[in-house]
Amino acid sequence: MNDDHVLVLDAVAKSYAGVLALAPTSFAIEKGEFLTLLGPSGSGKSTLLKLIAGFETPTSGAILLRSLDISGLSPAQRQLGMVFQSYSLFPHLTVAKNIEYGLKRRKWSAERRRARVAEMLAIVKLEHRANALPAELSGGQQQRVAVARALAYDPDVLLMDEPLGALDRTLRLEMESEIKRIHGQLGTTFIYVTHDQQEAMHLSTRIAIMNNSQVVALGRPDDLFRNPPNVFTAEFFSDATTVAAEVDDRTRFRFEAGGDGSWAAPAGTAPGRYTFGIRPRAARLGIVEGAPVLRGTITSSMLFGDEVRLFIDADVVSGLRVVIPSRANTFAPGDRVDVSIPWEDAILLPNAPVTSRAFHAGATR
Repeated sequence: MNDDHVLVLDAVAKSYAGVLALAPTSFAIEKGEFLTLLGPSGSGKSTLLKLIAGFETPTSGAILLRSLDISGLSPAQRQLGMVFQSYSLFPHLTVAKNIEYGLKRRKWSAERRRARVAEMLAIVKLEHRANALPAELSGGQQQRVAVARALAYDPDVLLMDEPLGALDRTLRLEMESEIKRIHGQLGTTFIYVTHDQQEAMHLSTRIAIMNNSQVVALGRPDDLFRNPPNVFTAEFFSDATTVAAEVDDRTRFRFEAGGDGSWAAPAGTAPGRYTFGIRPRAARLGIVEGAPVLRGTITSSMLFGDEVRLFIDADVVSGLRVVIPSRANTFAPGDRVDVSIPWEDAILLPNAPVTSRAFHAGATR
C-alpha cells in the first residue's frame, strides 16, 4: 500500500439476497483528497459509503484504512467521521457540547477538549454561537456544527452523505464554499456523496461516477467533463446530447441517421462507429467552418438569468440543447437553425462493448 493512500478498496462488492448492490470495486484514495461519489438515485453510491463507514459489511473484497483491513470492524472501531443530511445534532446540547461529545467518548482530558472545541468553533466560524442550542441556529449553522463535531477528533477520513440536500440553493452554494474552505484548511481526506453534478464539480479533487451499482468513471472533474470515457458520463456529467455517428475509410465523419453532408474527422481518427457528444455550451448557432452541423427546429426555451437554454429537434436527434446568452436570444419556437459543434469542443467516443462490471483504478490524480 502506497504511503499516500489513506483508504484502499480491494474488489469490494455487496449483494442482498443474491441481488447485486455494488459490483466489485477497486481504487485508492490519497491523503488529503476530496473524493465525491456522484450518481443518480439507485446507482450504488450510498451503498459504497455505508460499506466504508461500517454500516454494511462487504459480501466480498476488503477495505483498508492506513493498511489495516477494517472490513469487519464496527463504525465505532473505525477512525472515521460522518456527517448525515439530517445533521443528527443533540437538541439538548449546546453547540460547544455537541462538538465536545465525541471527544468525551474518546476520554480526552477536559483541558484538551476545551482547546479542541475552541479550535473547531474558530474553524467553522461559530465562536459567537458556542452556547446556542441547535434549534436556535440556521440550517447552514447546524451543518457547520455537524462538520465540526465530525472533525473534532481528527478522523482519518470524513464521510459526508448528501449533507446539503435539505438546504435551499443560496444556502447550498454558501455551504459548498465553507466545506471547500474547511477541507483546504485542515487537509483531512473527504469522501462525499451527492447526485448534484455542479456540487461535485465545485468541491472535488476527483469524482467517482456511479451507475447501475458500479463505478463507471474516476478522474479529475475537468478531465471527466471535457473527455468523458463513456456515454453515461458524457450524458450525466457533461450534460451532452449524444448521436450515433461513423467515420469511413477516407476519414469522413457523418451521422448514422443521415443529415446533410460529411466532414473531415480529426487527424488520427480511426474508421468505425462512434458516439458523438454535444455539450450545450459547446454548440454554436450558425455555420462554423470544418465543424459538423445539425439542422433543426427550436421547440422551446428556458430562461436562466443571463443564459437561455434552447431545445431543438434536429434532423438526426431530438431534444438537442444549446445554451446562449440571454441578450443574444432573438429566437422563437418554430425557427429553423443550424447548430455547429467545433471539433475542439466535441466529444467523440469509439463504440466498444462493456466486457466486465468490475471497476479497478489507481489513485493517480
